[in-house]
Amino acid sequence: MVIAPYNQHIGSFSPEPYAVFMQSYFGGRAECRIRGWELPVCLVDFMSQYPTVNELLDNWSVLTANNVTFPDATKAVRKLLSQITLERCFDRKLWPQFKFFALVRPDNDIILPVRTVYNGTTQNIGINYLKSKEPIWYAGPDIIASILLTGKVPHIVKAIRAKLHGKQPGLTSTSLRGMVRVDANKNSFFRHVIEQRAGRESNPALHYWLKILANSGSYGLFVELNPNEADATNIKVFSGEESFETTSDVVEEPGKWFAPHIGSLITSGGRLLLAMLEKCISNAGGTYLFCDTDSAAIVSTERRQKISMPDGTKPITALSRNEVEKIVQTFERLNPYNRKLVPGSILKVHKLNWDQNKQRRQLYFYSIAAKRYALYTKTKNDIEIVEPKAHGLDYFYPPKDSPKDWKHETPEWIFEAWDWIMRGVLELKRKKPAWFDLPVMMKLTLSTPHHALKNLAKGPLTRPNNFMMIPQICRFGCPQNVDPNKFTLITSFSTERDQWMRSKCIDIHDSQSRVYELTDEYDGRRAVVKNFFMLLDSYQNHPEAKSLGPDGKPCEFDTRGLLQRAHIVANWPQTVSSWKPSAESRCHKTMSKI
Repeated sequence: MVIAPYNQHIGSFSPEPYAVFMQSYFGGRAECRIRGWELPVCLVDFMSQYPTVNELLDNWSVLTANNVTFPDATKAVRKLLSQITLERCFDRKLWPQFKFFALVRPDNDIILPVRTVYNGTTQNIGINYLKSKEPIWYAGPDIIASILLTGKVPHIVKAIRAKLHGKQPGLTSTSLRGMVRVDANKNSFFRHVIEQRAGRESNPALHYWLKILANSGSYGLFVELNPNEADATNIKVFSGEESFETTSDVVEEPGKWFAPHIGSLITSGGRLLLAMLEKCISNAGGTYLFCDTDSAAIVSTERRQKISMPDGTKPITALSRNEVEKIVQTFERLNPYNRKLVPGSILKVHKLNWDQNKQRRQLYFYSIAAKRYALYTKTKNDIEIVEPKAHGLDYFYPPKDSPKDWKHETPEWIFEAWDWIMRGVLELKRKKPAWFDLPVMMKLTLSTPHHALKNLAKGPLTRPNNFMMIPQICRFGCPQNVDPNKFTLITSFSTERDQWMRSKCIDIHDSQSRVYELTDEYDGRRAVVKNFFMLLDSYQNHPEAKSLGPDGKPCEFDTRGLLQRAHIVANWPQTVSSWKPSAESRCHKTMSKI
């Protein structure tokens, strides 16, 4: 299956469309909508979301086209947007028309992805109300999602849409692992792999391999950027409608299959599916507790009922299981696959809603912030963690190893951490884990020259490709006479956890660093290291900074209840990441300043 990389058939390179694609590119949608309040939920997720979005948008035609251009499509896009309804979004034949990019003038009554620093320190992406004096480029599915959520069509300054010219010559077939044949002339890769996976459940190894292939071949390669150190050179930067000159000593080289047009549409299409789900839930009178890229937790019980909320705020409605099932079945109309091989809806009630005996069970959910949550079951005086999220914890070296027969992808210590957190929230009896007093360490590999460690002498401690550990120092735990903003310790890697407190450390910011020791009591000479008890205590206080509290004020550590979308005013765009397609030009994602 010989297909030319996207950048070889896009036609003569011009930085302007690439600048549009990068400005409109955002990652998957992840948010906490109800914070700090236990609720019954039904977990749902979209089946193979990114392959499905690619098939709905007909991105295979783009990849196999002989040439792709991006002519003006303003009139056609304005007409399409004027006719958008939730019902029309369930018309699978309409989705290929969503492959456009539009320059939008936000006026505070539309909801779009906004990349900014939300609480003065945390850079993040939120789906929020946006106002900007200057127009901003967005991908078509995001604009359609805004129409569904607000009922208003935004002002479109101009729009472009991919125009495909012919078919690549030399397209052939190939055999995946010698067992699954794909003909590029006849089969969409995205569709064929999902259909073949569905028909190979009797071969677990092949079934799993096809799952990995479908997901990895449907998104990541289209947004691959590799940072490389380079001598400072003068370059011209393009970002949406803006351009300026600057210098840089880091170059982000695009991967072989880098295709920002496709990458931007894939994640935007995923967000449109979530917006459609959000609209279906609200139309039914319900709400959701969180969403995370391809999944959501709908507040739901066996029968429809009112659920009280904290601090005297308005109760919410838990949808019945039957109502959730009706929403799930609505998405069957978007199934782009062969129904004999992949029947039913692309939205599924997640298997976690059933126990090991295949009996339906009631899941409960508690969320701190986006990607910081746990699903669990309850009895009168006990809980069992079913699915804890490791975000914000998993980059630390585990304080214990999971048993050899451990059956979960998430490590055992994450289950124990969330069990401790939830028993505290619910005022249940709890036992302190044996690893609570261990220092928090982060594993590091010296693998790249573009690193603060290049300032250090090449001694036996800091040779390239060595494994190191970074002790996490308490906020006010630095020794005397050091700058806390330029003090980061490293030490030799060790799996002997009972020896971590005896580590000998050096400061990566000081090429003549003395040896520092760790302590749990401040003495001015040693560094006070954070332990896992302190880590979990601060972890619970992480706010959902990109949302407002029920009172309309910024979300704080103690905010709880149904959150609101923030209203963002973009004073000016600021570039935050870049790639370099040639020696003289570069295209950027943008960040809005509040």
